[in-house]
Amino acid sequence: MQNILEKTLSEILMLRYNSASKLVKDIMIDEYKLQTHLKLLRFVYMMEAGHVMNKFYQILFYEVKKKLLVFEITFCA
Repeated sequence: MQNILEKTLSEILMLRYNSASKLVKDIMIDEYKLQTHLKLLRFVYMMEAGHVMNKFYQILFYEVKKKLLVFEITFCA
């Protein structure tokens, strides 16, 4: 008896799970533009977007150099 109940519930749950997961996937892709966001993340984190990384590095190195100058003036004077 329990095996029949378990099999029946398992089939019902799998049908519900499949329809719910398809719905979530479609919403994420269509409404929230998941593909676009993932592509942008790939460009930045895999350094495929050279112009973005270049600008980031310019700002980063400028800030580091500025802090080093302040440190040298404060402690080496």
